[in-house]
Amino acid sequence: MKLFLKIFSSFSFSEKRTFLYVLFFTLIVGFLETLSIGSLIPMVSILAEDNTTNNINLLNPILKSISPLNYLGTELNSNNQTILFFGALTLVFLLLIIKTIFLQFANYIKFDFIFLLKKNISKKIFLFYLKTDYLNFSKQNSSEYLRNISIEVSNYINLVSTYYTIIFEFLFLFGIIFILLIINPFQI
Repeated sequence: MKLFLKIFSSFSFSEKRTFLYVLFFTLIVGFLETLSIGSLIPMVSILAEDNTTNNINLLNPILKSISPLNYLGTELNSNNQTILFFGALTLVFLLLIIKTIFLQFANYIKFDFIFLLKKNISKKIFLFYLKTDYLNFSKQNSSEYLRNISIEVSNYINLVSTYYTIIFEFLFLFGIIFILLIINPFQI
């Protein structure tokens, strides 16, 4: 955690703002990811002919209203379980499309942030080397300067990207646990 705070404090104000923007979209994507997995539960319970969805009075009208069978004809509307199943299937499909769109947008913002961060850090290091005294500059091998500008910056960016991935996976895990607790709460 200290390393993450040290990395975050090394960002400029605009980089911090962009990073928080990326985290906000990550939170939305994590929520949509969890919701899309949680939306499979009504579909599976309908297939298993479990009465779990019948106990949720709020879910049945939603599933019935988005079911494509409502728009095909009255002769197909006789089976309530079929309507609920196709409504749940439509819900899963819509959530996956929305999640995919948000995921693509969040990845675009993430990679744009990483590219700008890499560019800014490389520029800062390069300007630092340009401002150093010539005698000190000439004492070191030029390959060290190139290594610091390219490889060390890439290592730093990989570290930032790893922390981003850890945050995303933690949010996703928290969401899955939250859904599991809603579906089957602890019996006290």
